Amino acid sequence: MIVGEPVNGSENSTCPSLTKNGTIYISKRFKDDTEKLCRSELVNGAYRELEILPANVNALKYNFHGAVSSDESCLVRPLFGRKDSIGDGWNFYVSFRNSNGQWSDLVNLGKDVNSVMCAGAASFSPEGNYFFFQARVPAKNILALERKQSLQELLEKEIRNPANGSADIYWIDAKIIKALKPAEN
Repeated sequence: MIVGEPVNGSENSTCPSLTKNGTIYISKRFKDDTEKLCRSELVNGAYRELEILPANVNALKYNFHGAVSSDESCLVRPLFGRKDSIGDGWNFYVSFRNSNGQWSDLVNLGKDVNSVMCAGAASFSPEGNYFFFQARVPAKNILALERKQSLQELLEKEIRNPANGSADIYWIDAKIIKALKPAEN
């Protein structure tokens, strides 16, 4: 299926995330130099006009990398510079969608996810049981070796080892996210 207007068009559309029923969530660049997280429902094989998510989800001038769960119950996105952030960098936050289609305020995913440096794109497994995210674990300098090692062994340890300072993909049980959901009024 080719995704045309209004999802695609004259301005940049990135970071697609799909629900079970085909609703698509994207980061959309607008002519006023903002980027907002939006959704578009799939109806009779065509996408409807974009719905810009509310300001409590689109918390910055540039909003991107939103990942929606397949049942559309929550959306996770990275944010930088909030008072409740863990560490100095980006943190992942979640907003929950209630039965009336309203989105909750963003909640920090906590140290189980944000103890590493958030690096961007995230996603949920199709059934919603797992959350995948890209992050960087700071490189740790080795001050002393237990034994002499060959150059190949050192390269394997430094280059191929997760936590070498480059981005890797991690996953957690989505129960951690679901436990953050506020009680619905």
